[in-house]
Amino acid sequence: EREELKIVDDQRGGPTGAADIAETLLRIGAAILAGDRIDWGTYHYSGKPETTWFGFAEEIFQQAGRAGYRSPRLLPIPTSAYPTPARRPANSVFDCGKIKEKFGIEQPDWRHSLEKVLAELLSS
Repeated sequence: EREELKIVDDQRGGPTGAADIAETLLRIGAAILAGDRIDWGTYHYSGKPETTWFGFAEEIFQQAGRAGYRSPRLLPIPTSAYPTPARRPANSVFDCGKIKEKFGIEQPDWRHSLEKVLAELLSS
């Protein structure tokens, strides 16, 4: 609806699709049910490569544009220009080495996951 969107460009992370998270949890659950020896603890999982909210928005609108949707002008801004009640970390990038080593689970490319999400959303 807007001609222009201001998007934070100094917070980094790895967007992760819900379907990717579900598939990963099912794989871990299957390993547990199969009796595999599991090292309990924290396992990080997220999409790759890392990007900013601005980079994520750019990709969303590029992909939607290829499907014929109009794209607003995107303006990168610092976090300080977009105050929120909750303080957000500048770097939310996960080290996913442990989940890969223990379960053989690779980080998905979030751009491919985004294609699937957009295809589903735009087809309904």
